[in-house]
Amino acid sequence: MTRVLRILGCLLAVIAAPLLLVQGMANARMDARLADLNGFWKADLASALVQVEQSGSTLRLDVNDAGIELAQQAFASEPLASDALFPIAVAWAADGRADDANALVDAGLRLDKRNRSLGVLELQRVAAAQDLPGLFAQLNRLSVLYPPLINDFVQPLTAALDDAASVPAIRDALVAEPVWAEAFWKSVPRSPRGLASMYALRETVDAGVTGESDALLLEGLGNGGLFAQAFDHWDAHLAGADAPRTGFMADDEFAPIGWRSTRSGSVSFAARGGGGYDIYVERQTAGELARQLVRLTPGTYRFTAETSPARDAEHLRVSLFCAGAEETAAGGQSQTLDQAATFTASPACDIYWLVLTGEAYATRGALDARLTGMQFEAVR
Repeated sequence: MTRVLRILGCLLAVIAAPLLLVQGMANARMDARLADLNGFWKADLASALVQVEQSGSTLRLDVNDAGIELAQQAFASEPLASDALFPIAVAWAADGRADDANALVDAGLRLDKRNRSLGVLELQRVAAAQDLPGLFAQLNRLSVLYPPLINDFVQPLTAALDDAASVPAIRDALVAEPVWAEAFWKSVPRSPRGLASMYALRETVDAGVTGESDALLLEGLGNGGLFAQAFDHWDAHLAGADAPRTGFMADDEFAPIGWRSTRSGSVSFAARGGGGYDIYVERQTAGELARQLVRLTPGTYRFTAETSPARDAEHLRVSLFCAGAEETAAGGQSQTLDQAATFTASPACDIYWLVLTGEAYATRGALDARLTGMQFEAVR
């Protein structure tokens, strides 16, 4: 349940932020002429008198007598001023009138479903009850009302994937096809545990999934070291009918199955369409150009490519390392591209990094070449 409270706390932070801003602005401009304001302005200023303090998943709210009186005046003069109900509900809750405060919040949200202040109190009630279904109901409501905030709302859910205990509840919520589902799938975790949880969810849930989100998850799995899951995900959701079992791709559409390129001040590997790449390595430097994951059964494999101009092929190198193993000369195989490069896949490893590097130590200037026609296949 600790994780549930953390989720609630993060959501409260997202929705409470505008309150803190309004409070600071209003406190700076308040004066004695409040009686001349209309009901809506009075309601705004009464809400600004609510003191908001947040610590983790705990939100403390308090309001002084002036704020309560101003809120009562506001609602009496303008029954549609739903912001006036916020300080009144805060005061009632502080006085131990929780049922009355909850009823007032419900009435206010029926009057104005978009009211963020009352939404804070509703989330606070859900948090106090440790009501996870209630949390997801509120998350869906807020996502409908505030589409620009959906990406913020799903961040706590993504963080919650680090805890396996949260996964069943998130799965149940996703099955209901909530408004925030697509944003959730695109918010890929970085931690191995979070990635593993999202991968497990993806294997059982389709709601809200897109080709883009599947590609983002593949990228996360590969970059996060979950290589076997990356290929399983590729096989199930992204590989075409004619995709090679090795996963080798001459393009970068689904990297790191396909080239994950490097761009820096001294090294560049830029796609130019049709499986071709422009390569640049600054003079007297060297570095990695690109890498991709390949899945190999024991045997011999050959990598070939056309380099233009051909004389630059000796300055380009392709290497094969067992994914996850230390990448040293002793732990991998490496050859220049001035001839077909052959590699041996061991029974001890089934997923490898295929890595392209370049150097410009022995060139007259920078290495500026184009690589096309790349192929990687088993030698029969």
